[in-house]
Amino acid sequence: MLLRGLPAVARIPRWVVAALVLPSMVDEASGFLPAGTFEAFRADLGLSYTQAGVVLSMAAFGSIAGSLVSVAADHVSRRALAAGGALALAASMAWFGLSSGFGGLVVASFGHGFAATVMIDATTVALADAVEEHELRPFLARSNLFGVIGDLSGPILLGVVVSAGLSWRVAFLVVAAGVALFAAVLAGAPLPPPESGGSPLGVVRDVIRDGRVWLIAALSLLAVPFDEPFLGFLLALGEEVRGLGPIALTVLALVSVGGGLAAYTVIESRMRSIGDAVTMGAGGALMAAGAAFAGLVGWPGAPFVGGALVGVGLALAWLALEHRMLTLRPGQEGTTRAVVGAVESIGFLIPVVVGAIVDRLGLGVGLAAHGVFAVLIVFGAMSLRNRPADNVAP
Repeated sequence: MLLRGLPAVARIPRWVVAALVLPSMVDEASGFLPAGTFEAFRADLGLSYTQAGVVLSMAAFGSIAGSLVSVAADHVSRRALAAGGALALAASMAWFGLSSGFGGLVVASFGHGFAATVMIDATTVALADAVEEHELRPFLARSNLFGVIGDLSGPILLGVVVSAGLSWRVAFLVVAAGVALFAAVLAGAPLPPPESGGSPLGVVRDVIRDGRVWLIAALSLLAVPFDEPFLGFLLALGEEVRGLGPIALTVLALVSVGGGLAAYTVIESRMRSIGDAVTMGAGGALMAAGAAFAGLVGWPGAPFVGGALVGVGLALAWLALEHRMLTLRPGQEGTTRAVVGAVESIGFLIPVVVGAIVDRLGLGVGLAAHGVFAVLIVFGAMSLRNRPADNVAP
């Protein structure tokens, strides 16, 4: 079921390939819990809002540290990295659920970001080596599709726990148990060994000298604000400007997520013969149109249409970016991801700029301002088209 409609893989068993497309779901489902239980753990442990905010922010610092470990995926066992990362993620979830104070939550949150990044990067690099280069994009689409499912399953799990009258801690412990089982699966998976030659420092030096890597990193940075930050501003616009109620806001969020579901299934299957640059450019154009439409058009349905367009566009752009990142330097995928991830993290500052625009000019203009970043992605895609071949099947 997990691999239906995907090309056959000869190098490793199909159950292993299935395990390699699931980590995004594990990551997204577990990643929702700290934010989803924000008020619950804050009140339960008597934390200030500043302390609770620090807890959430530590995951980002952990993710940056985890990106540095991604370099190891080019030189040591991917199975050890993937299984170790998943096991550490399970431990972090359990630690979060059992912590009795601020310090424990800070450690758990940092560990969560670190472990999830190691697990994702190790399994993604292994997937890139397990399938043929021109067949990689469909597998990445399936992986991202499960990531969207993870986005939905986290809130559902928490809702079930809360509805049953159980503590917020139960959700963390349930997820910890599930992730630990997944770690055991990865520990038994015969993943492809690293193929990189040379020392780690030599590989890092070669990667950072490659202008194509910096182009991909810049494009990834520009795509960052179209994920959760854009959705946050979109929901704020719906509530404060359009006067939408709780049910309508929920539908708005689902429509935006639904754009990604459509992109990773129906649209992706029809674009497999189209190169990364064109796919990325199309995604950027959809994001620009969606941001402008949602922010500037007064029609009541504009946020829904704009959100859906941005959802589709972001999924297409990210799919092309991820594929190009993993095929740019064979044998050095982990290091490439580490460099791109380090640059990409700067993109989390862009919402601060957008927030300043909103404060001065309003939510509509601030939302539409995202279109500037999308247009830059389109121009970047045009530059990418002049680089080496698109690495897709003829």
